[in-house]
Amino acid sequence: MNTSKIALFSKVVLLVVSALFFASLLFPMWRIELEAPQYPEGLVLQLHANKIGGDVDIINGLNHYIGMKTLHTEDFPEFKILPYIFCFFGLFALAMFFLNRIKIIISVHKLDVCHCFTPLASMKENFIIILLQSTSFLIV
Repeated sequence: MNTSKIALFSKVVLLVVSALFFASLLFPMWRIELEAPQYPEGLVLQLHANKIGGDVDIINGLNHYIGMKTLHTEDFPEFKILPYIFCFFGLFALAMFFLNRIKIIISVHKLDVCHCFTPLASMKENFIIILLQSTSFLIV
């Protein structure tokens, strides 16, 4: 048995995962449906990976009456970052499918908090030490 190649089932899963990551950019990730007597057809708010859709203007008008801030895509940095994250993971799964070999093993170790903090280091340096000790990348 050759363990350096990715199994057929794993390759199919990688293709499906990659397709789902790319498809998630086209469809809403979250849908909120609101019902009220004034709106018999209801109101819908759809959250995509990169925008807010649906009846945003009407919902913003209603939010004004209760003192809530209006919803705008520009106010949420997640809408700028999330498409890149989804594309990265989709491309990574696709690359692993085409490489057809186990190239990168990511191993996560238990944190030993007692030994990773140094009292004279800054918080940023301690965070980097924890990050380096908790995750190691090995090229096989």
